[in-house]
Amino acid sequence: MTLPTIVVIMAGGTGSRFWPLSHKKRPKQLLHLIDPSCTLLEESIRNASLFASSEQILIAASAELETAIRDAAADIPPQNVLAEPLRRNTAGCLAFATAHILARFETYHDDLVMALMTADHHIGKPDLFLAAARSALAFAEAHESLVVFGMKPTRPETGYGYIEVAESAKAVSGNKESPVFPVNRFHEKPSLEQARLYLASGRFYWNSGLYIWRITTLLKSLEQWAPQWADSIYAMRDVLRDHVNNKEKIHAIFERLPDRSIDYALMEKADNLVMIPGDFAWDDVSTWDALSRFWPRDENGNVIIGDAIADQCGNVTIYNEMGLETMPVGVVGLTDAVVVATSRGLLVCSKEHVHDVKKIVDALRENGYPF
Repeated sequence: MTLPTIVVIMAGGTGSRFWPLSHKKRPKQLLHLIDPSCTLLEESIRNASLFASSEQILIAASAELETAIRDAAADIPPQNVLAEPLRRNTAGCLAFATAHILARFETYHDDLVMALMTADHHIGKPDLFLAAARSALAFAEAHESLVVFGMKPTRPETGYGYIEVAESAKAVSGNKESPVFPVNRFHEKPSLEQARLYLASGRFYWNSGLYIWRITTLLKSLEQWAPQWADSIYAMRDVLRDHVNNKEKIHAIFERLPDRSIDYALMEKADNLVMIPGDFAWDDVSTWDALSRFWPRDENGNVIIGDAIADQCGNVTIYNEMGLETMPVGVVGLTDAVVVATSRGLLVCSKEHVHDVKKIVDALRENGYPF
């Protein structure tokens, strides 16, 4: 038997590392960073549509993004865009969406499988993603396991979390193309030295943040390892069923929740977590440096998006949103750098420090600049 699948796309991130192009009204997931004809959110919807209809796709985002998300997701029913009352990280997003699923599908939610995706990642090989997703859906349907996709690392990346499997781990199920391994533990973002060790060991995978599970398995896992979150889901479900003053009541429940990631709230504690290695060209697209993995380079390794002039430069990424007529951009003699020019600001940054761009945003906020 194949159970119905509900896809939840988390779309509430701010994308502050992509300042000055990204801002609170147009965050990373609404930008054309990889494909000029497609935002990251539109790509995520397209990937979700490989195994779910538009009626089965829910998008959860902050209330301030609700209108922008609905405009960008024209093929998704408006009622399937869920506006979170507050920002409570990915665990809050999951709890909010799960409460809506329980209220909306209360007569048969026990027979639902949930796929949890993000709106701001890139999948370069959708056909392989579909094959892996089908394997994960089948395993999640048959087992009380939380399934995560782990990506085989190709570089010592310090911006991702890692998943560790046991040294002698053997696949517990699955097929040759999509084996299923028990997870030993999660690791936070490592130092460069530690990331190199992870890469060399062969036992560590990038944490994609892509999950699949039965709704009943998720709820049982939360009840055991994160009861506060389970209680909040049931409380919000009951309010949503009543349809009376539910915005105020949901807000009251939500504001009591801590700001937690799914990994911290549940995955680092759960013992029913399994991993399927993914080979579908996944990328977190976490910083400006990521663009050099997707856009063509010149003979000196430079990536130029929009009109700009680079002289005596190497491994430089230049993004000019406005064009030469409005804002001529020239870069001379730089190496390993990022230069971004938009109507909202100018960024010049060493590629070694692209993860620190969010510190600039924090400083601007402290000085009253509207991000």
